[in-house]
Amino acid sequence: MARDMQTAVIPEHTTVLIVGGGPTGLVMSSLLSGYGINNTVIERQPVQPMDPRAHVVRKRPMEILSGLGLLDEINSAKPSLPMKYITWCSTLAGEEAGKIDLLRGAEEIIEGYPWTNIPQNYLQPILYNKAVSEPTAQVLMGANVTSAQESGDRIDVHVSLESDGSQHLVTTDWLVVADGAGSRTRDCLGIPMEGRGPGGTFFMVHFKANIAEWVDPRPGPLYWILNPEAPGTIIAHDPEKFGVYMTPEFGLENEEDGLIARFHQAVGKSVPTEVVSIRKWVAHGQIARAYRKGRAFLVGDAAHRFPPTGGLGLNTGLLEANNLAWKLAYVIRGLAEDALLDTYEPECKPAAVANTKTSLDNQARLREIADALGSFESPGQLEERIREIKQSGDCSLDDAIENQRSHFTFDGTLPGSVWAGITSVRTRFECL
Repeated sequence: MARDMQTAVIPEHTTVLIVGGGPTGLVMSSLLSGYGINNTVIERQPVQPMDPRAHVVRKRPMEILSGLGLLDEINSAKPSLPMKYITWCSTLAGEEAGKIDLLRGAEEIIEGYPWTNIPQNYLQPILYNKAVSEPTAQVLMGANVTSAQESGDRIDVHVSLESDGSQHLVTTDWLVVADGAGSRTRDCLGIPMEGRGPGGTFFMVHFKANIAEWVDPRPGPLYWILNPEAPGTIIAHDPEKFGVYMTPEFGLENEEDGLIARFHQAVGKSVPTEVVSIRKWVAHGQIARAYRKGRAFLVGDAAHRFPPTGGLGLNTGLLEANNLAWKLAYVIRGLAEDALLDTYEPECKPAAVANTKTSLDNQARLREIADALGSFESPGQLEERIREIKQSGDCSLDDAIENQRSHFTFDGTLPGSVWAGITSVRTRFECL
C-alpha cells in the first residue's frame, strides 16, 4: 500500500535512508523499490517546490525515467514549447543578435529518448507520486536530519519533524545523501567540498506572464538578454503562463523591489506580471572530496555543485542514482560483495569533475559574445550596434554565437564502466 506524507510514519529502521526528496532522491527511491529494496526518503521541505528550477532532461536520464514507466506521463505533462532555438537579443521584444538552431546536426536531441524540456515543478510531482506508489518505500516531508553517525553495521540518524518539533532516531543499513548543494547531511558526515566558489550571486525570479508573442516566432527554452540595464536570461518554460528570469545581483539597496521593473526592461515591454517567488543562488564549481564514507554515499547536488550553464546538474545526479542503486541492490541482496560499492566513486566522480569543468567553460565562453559586440551603455546603443554588425557583413558575432553550440547540445560526460540499464538488472532479480 502506498504511503504519502499524510499517512507515512518515521520508521525505527529502514534498509536505505535517502536524505533529500528532490528529483535525484525520488528517482533513487523508485530505482531501489524496483529491485525490492525497502527505503525511506526524508525531505526537509514540507511541500513540493513551486519553482521551475532545472528543466532539460537529457537522453540517458530520460532512458532511466522511461525504465521507471514514466515516459508517457512526462510527455503528457511537459509544456508544448518546441526545443528549437537558443536566442540572443537586446530584449525579448527587441533586436535579435543571433540564434542557434538546436536541431541542426544534433541527432541525440531528437532520436531515441529525446531531450525533454519539462520544468522541475512539473517533473517532481510525477517522481514523487511514483516513489510513494511503491509498497517498499515512503516519503516523509518536513523532516530534518540533525545528525548522522555510523555505528558498526548501521548508521544512526537523528530526525526532527517540522510539524511538531518531535525528535526521532532512525537506524539504517545504508545512507544516501541527496539533500542538495547546501547539504547539511554532508556536513554532518564531515565531507568537504573542493573547487571554485563562491562566485557571483544571481536572482531567480519565477514569474507568471504571457510572453508568447515574442517567443512563438523563434521558439525555444532560453533567451539571453543583452540589455545592459537588465542583463540575464529568460527561460520560457510555458510562454503563455510562466517562466524564469535569471539576473545578476548588482548589490543595490532594496534590489529585490525593482526586479519586476528589471524584468519588463528585459522583455522590452510592460506586461501584466505576477512574481511567484524570488530565490538567490551563488555560482560554484565544486566536487565533494569523497563520494562514499563507510555506509553513506553522496549523490546529485550534494556531491557536486556547478553553474547551470549547460544544464548538467540534474542530469548528472540521475545518472549517479542509477549507478548507485543497482550496486546497493546487488550488495543488499547478497549478489555481490561490498567491494562493488567502491566502484561508485571512481565511475561517477570523474564524470562530475568533467561536467563541472564543462559548465565553467560554458560560462566563460559566453564572454565571446560580449567581446564581439563591443562596448555600449544603453539599450538603444546596443540595438544600433547589432544592426551595424549585420549590415557590415562582419561575421564575428555570428561566429561567437555559433561557438556556444556545445553549451546547449552536449549530453555531458557519463559515468564510466558499462551502462547498467534498469530493465536488464530488474529482470535478473525476477529470475532468482
